[in-house]
Amino acid sequence: LLLNPTSRINVDIAGLTQGSEYDLLNVIGTITFGGTLNIIVDRTLTGYTGTIDDTFIPITFTDAAPNTSFASAPRATTGYVFDPNYSLTSEFSIITSAVPGETILNPVGADVVTLSKTVERSEQLHVQETETLIDAEAGEDDDEDEEKSALFCS
Repeated sequence: LLLNPTSRINVDIAGLTQGSEYDLLNVIGTITFGGTLNIIVDRTLTGYTGTIDDTFIPITFTDAAPNTSFASAPRATTGYVFDPNYSLTSEFSIITSAVPGETILNPVGADVVTLSKTVERSEQLHVQETETLIDAEAGEDDDEDEEKSALFCS
């Protein structure tokens, strides 16, 4: 089966059971991936709403042409995100990575920018429990220290 750049495969999902609650394309022979994969989640048939890490195998095959894939990430019903998993041996699977109403928090990595409050001058700083920084002018006796804040990226 040759899926050219204009090919479209539509997979309907209404549950976790292959062949009855979601579509299955069984290719006898070699598949060459290409084109667009559309995933339609139908919540009206079975009430399926999905959870993160639900796995589906909508395409099985005898062999796959190496270094081929769909032209872009799978397109899905609003709010759903599916990650493709290509196998050269027998199956193409998709894994649910987002569903409507759930928030995904990515783990903190080295490329995260940390924002913190600081002041324009570094002389005699006093940090209150609220982490508001106070700029105490050196040599002044007034009781009104100027409160300043600025963002410092580190």
